[in-house]
Amino acid sequence: MSDVVLEAKELTRHFGGGWSLSGRKPPIRAVEGVSLAVRRGRTLGVVGESGCGKSTMARMMVGLLEPTAGSLLLDGRPVGPLRGQARRDYHRRVQLVFQDPLGSLNPRRTVAQILEAPLVGLGRDDRETRRRKVERMVEQVGLRPEHLHRYPHEFSGGQAQRIVIGRALILEPEVLVLDEPVSALDVSIQAQILSLLRELRQRLGLTYVFISHDLAVVEGLCDEVAVMYLGRVVEQASREALFRSPRHPYTRTLLSAIPVPGRRGHRLPLLGEPPSPAAPPPGCAWAPRCYRAEARCDRDAPALTDDSESHLTACHFAHDSEPDAALTVPASASEASAAGPPAGPPGPPDR
Repeated sequence: MSDVVLEAKELTRHFGGGWSLSGRKPPIRAVEGVSLAVRRGRTLGVVGESGCGKSTMARMMVGLLEPTAGSLLLDGRPVGPLRGQARRDYHRRVQLVFQDPLGSLNPRRTVAQILEAPLVGLGRDDRETRRRKVERMVEQVGLRPEHLHRYPHEFSGGQAQRIVIGRALILEPEVLVLDEPVSALDVSIQAQILSLLRELRQRLGLTYVFISHDLAVVEGLCDEVAVMYLGRVVEQASREALFRSPRHPYTRTLLSAIPVPGRRGHRLPLLGEPPSPAAPPPGCAWAPRCYRAEARCDRDAPALTDDSESHLTACHFAHDSEPDAALTVPASASEASAAGPPAGPPGPPDR
């Protein structure tokens, strides 16, 4: 059995384009030629600014959006058009956890009905078997049996996210794609949901694709990290390599923006505004905002190249030494919290 369970090859997604009364409109290039390999039993983190294509990528990986170009492979086999039984079979193995828990739950259904719905759609179990699975799942995600008869509006954000996670797990999938699953929660509840995700991954042997903009969360949960900018992956490496020695100026800029108590003057400059995905720069997409850009960066788009340590970078300066590196980038995303005041007692349960 291959180590790679889910793989994206040159996935591309464009929106819009075509002709209008005002003339030809260029398409929005949301995702442009992204290749990712998700290894079995591990967590791949995908990070980047809002609008960089992370969520579009997530929806293509679970079959909610069809790619404009490129392909998906599950266990090394191409995933064809997801229609009818093919869609049900794919969603049996790959599931999505949405960012907004309350917004992704049907307000007219009880928790029991929400959790049972995927089993009904699969059509393989009788009513009694479905009831037992639903009751087990409620316990697995840290809720109580009496919650089964309540409606989504009766729960906090943290509890609602547990329901969403339970709904995704009820079909016993192999891969969970989590699209900013804790960004809508406060910090104490985030910690509880992340702890639940770690426990479930270990106990159920799950594989995660974790979409986030929070570098500290990604460092604490993920085994590998891919950094996206303007629809492309600009750097990908193991968690340790990426946080210890980032090579792309964009990654270095993101890490340097993490506030560290007692540290001054470490932040790298962030120039200008992100280019429009409808009119990306001809060369390196990061060049208009890069503190190291040269003429060739505006002319030649760097390829995503690998080295002997499986550290992929799309930058002309990936292997150049930077004497100010130790002064500009924190040792890790968690340094900020480590340098702060001692942690207090654990927060209240998410109710």
